[in-house]
Amino acid sequence: MNTFQSMTRKEISMLQNRMAYIEQLVEKISTALDNSQKMFATWRPEEQTPALTPGLATKAKKADDLWSKVSEYIKARRYNEVYSWILGKNDDAQLVRLMGKTGVVIEQLDGQNVEYLLGRAVDLVKAREFVDLLVGWVVAAVDRRVKMSLNTQGTIVETLGDLLELEGEEYQLDELQISEVNRAYNLLKMSLSSLNK
Repeated sequence: MNTFQSMTRKEISMLQNRMAYIEQLVEKISTALDNSQKMFATWRPEEQTPALTPGLATKAKKADDLWSKVSEYIKARRYNEVYSWILGKNDDAQLVRLMGKTGVVIEQLDGQNVEYLLGRAVDLVKAREFVDLLVGWVVAAVDRRVKMSLNTQGTIVETLGDLLELEGEEYQLDELQISEVNRAYNLLKMSLSSLNK
């Protein structure tokens, strides 16, 4: 049975509202990152003290080149390759930007990328960074029953439990987000407990 067929209208409406909220958040993050890249692109190192700024122009050029290449991969829907590439760079800001640009494409990633991506997402949630965006990805992984190791599942259950224990206060989650986290937490916890029997 299709996941959407088993959902009530209220749940579908809540999910649609949540996705719209995530899209708005992603747009804000993308705009902020684009603005910072534009700032670097217009920056003139010759106008600055040379001894203090020799590498910034090179970094801005590399960022432009990187996102030009990333955009090509996204347009070609080569998500697994682009995620593998960005994950290999070990740059959380670039990873979050990519997650925002592609939307939740977790089903199109191979097992290794899923494991590493979810691990990074959980670490960022624990650090209270980009929680709105990342919770959506983690919940989607649980909802879509994406294959993940028992260790990753356990870590996700622990993190979602922490979010619920604090009722989203420290993470600035709204009621809908808390409801989604609770549902994913219970689903994953039930799945893990059935494996232990």
